[in-house]
Amino acid sequence: MKTKVLFRNGIGFDLIMGMMLLVLPALAFIVMLLSEYTAIMHIDNKLKLITNMLSRFAAQQENVRDWSLYTPVLAQASKLCPQGTTLVVDSTGDATNPREIDISVSYHFQGNYFDQTINERLITYSYHDQNLTAALTCK
Repeated sequence: MKTKVLFRNGIGFDLIMGMMLLVLPALAFIVMLLSEYTAIMHIDNKLKLITNMLSRFAAQQENVRDWSLYTPVLAQASKLCPQGTTLVVDSTGDATNPREIDISVSYHFQGNYFDQTINERLITYSYHDQNLTAALTCK
């Protein structure tokens, strides 16, 4: 009767241990890193949408300084901010060039691997010869 030694022609114990100690943790790290990166890309896309909404609305206003007109748009844009944050107007002022509307929206992302401030800025022209610079933050 012939006796077989286990794992002689197949996967050996050293290969299994090497896979468990090296490959699986590296794979878990890569998956976590990619999931955080996609979260950043989703936030970046939403900030672009907010910036576009506010710029299009401001370009059509005859009086861009009247912030009571922006209440419905700000409420809708605030829904696009990341969960648990709302849109806050940090500063407003005159744009450097005439007929220019400059809107910037930012968000500070704190994750396990990434810690950065995401900024989006859109410059457009006003239909009614107004100029405005506004900085908003999702806090």
